[in-house]
Amino acid sequence: MEQLQPKRIDRTDLLDNRFFWAIHFNEQTGGEFLVEDFFGLTLTDLEVFWRENLSDSVPGEPDKYPCYRFAFPLVTGYSAIVEYRAFPEDFGIDFYIHRPSWSQPLLLGSKEGHFTLPAFRWSEIMRIADAVQTENENVRRAALPLLCSGVWPTEDDDLDLMQTRLSAAWGELGVVKQGRLDDMVARMLEQDCGYDVHWRYEAGMGWVTDSEWSLRNPRAHVPPAYFRQIEEFFAALPGTAESSGR
Repeated sequence: MEQLQPKRIDRTDLLDNRFFWAIHFNEQTGGEFLVEDFFGLTLTDLEVFWRENLSDSVPGEPDKYPCYRFAFPLVTGYSAIVEYRAFPEDFGIDFYIHRPSWSQPLLLGSKEGHFTLPAFRWSEIMRIADAVQTENENVRRAALPLLCSGVWPTEDDDLDLMQTRLSAAWGELGVVKQGRLDDMVARMLEQDCGYDVHWRYEAGMGWVTDSEWSLRNPRAHVPPAYFRQIEEFFAALPGTAESSGR
C-alpha cells in the first residue's frame, strides 16, 4: 500500500448531487442516522453511491489511488482545494491552498482518524468563499459548505453569523429537505466545536492555533516558511488581513 501513488480526479460534477452532499454531511458529523431526516436518503442509498462514485481504486491503474478533487479558483492563479482522499482503508478529507509561485499545493489539514485540524479559521473560509471567481455556479455555491469541514468553531466566533452564512450557502445548494435546513446546520456546528482551542496572530507567522493536532500550531513539525506561505496566501485575497484577535 505504501507504494501507491495519488491520482487527482476532478469531481466538480458531484457538486449539484444530493447524494454527495448527504455523504459530506455524514463525514462531517457522523450523523448517518439523520441523512434520511435531512436529505430523504437511506444509508443503502449512500453506500451504493459511494461505491459507484468514490471508489478507492483507479480502474486499470493498480499502482494508483484516487483523490477526488474540488478546486475553487480565486484571484489570478490562486486556489483553495478540498480533496476526498480515497486511499484504501485510510479515507480522509484534505484541505489545501495554492498560489502560482508554489511547486505544489500546501496542505493545511486533514479530516480523518488521525486528523490534523483545524485547518482554517472561520473568517478565512468566508474570505475564500467570497473570493471564488468562476462561471460555474455549482463551484461557487459549494465553497463554504466544503471548506467548513476544516474549521472548528471557537468561543471567539460569532455562531449566529456562522449559522446564517452556512444556512444560506446550503440553501443555495437546494439539497436539504424543506424545513430541515437550520436544524442540519446547527448539528454541523455543534459537532466540531473547539471551544478549548484558540487562534492568535504572531508577527512573521500570521494566524496560528494552540490545537495540539493542527499543522498550524507552531509546535507542529513544519518549517517556519510554512506559516509565511499561509500568511502570503491570505494577504493576496480581497478583504482585511487581520493583525489582531478581533
